[in-house]
Amino acid sequence: RATLRARKESRPSNRPYAGLAQVCQQIRDEFRPIYLLNQEIGVDLIETVKYLRYFYPEGKKEEKERRQGNITIAVPGEVQEEEKRQGIDLWPLLDMWANSMRIEGGFGRYLSPNYAPGEDGECKDLYRLFGRRVLPDRSCTRMNRIWRTYLRESHLAEVRIYREIAEVKIPFIHILFKPEFALEWMVRQESVVPAGFLDEIGFSHMEYFDVKVGVVDASVKED
Repeated sequence: RATLRARKESRPSNRPYAGLAQVCQQIRDEFRPIYLLNQEIGVDLIETVKYLRYFYPEGKKEEKERRQGNITIAVPGEVQEEEKRQGIDLWPLLDMWANSMRIEGGFGRYLSPNYAPGEDGECKDLYRLFGRRVLPDRSCTRMNRIWRTYLRESHLAEVRIYREIAEVKIPFIHILFKPEFALEWMVRQESVVPAGFLDEIGFSHMEYFDVKVGVVDASVKED
């Protein structure tokens, strides 16, 4: 697969760690995180949440904080039917990424001989979900502090990606806050976003996606 992340130099095989992870429960718990961190895993966009539920099941807060991994989300060129119906909620990925010991994440494409990462506005926009903007040399800016706070303090309920939907022609990212963290102007699922807000959280000047913001349960904010 192709990725926007610059490749590191080749490294030794991680198979020894995989073998140790199959010995006993204690050794598996110790070496499995090492294997997951050093072994870059490619996951199809639509299968992301299923992958997380299988390899990173719900657990105690202390267990979540020790989690490690290296995941590249492959964005297929063709939009699947499941996406068209309800989009894809990537909040579980962002929540785990922001609140684990070390989860490295990125977006890319299935390998193509003519792939030009610098021209891939869709994948570059998706990196904004990690709080960073991709620069022309494929490096990234530092993480947006406000967005980092939203992720680490779990202010959000959903971050849903709509690459294609019947009644909407422009792809968009829909950021939905939990009612208890919604700002005053967030009165419905698609609220009127005040000037400057998208810039503050790192989502201004997008190349591919529009951005919508609101509260997951509008009735909580309305009289």
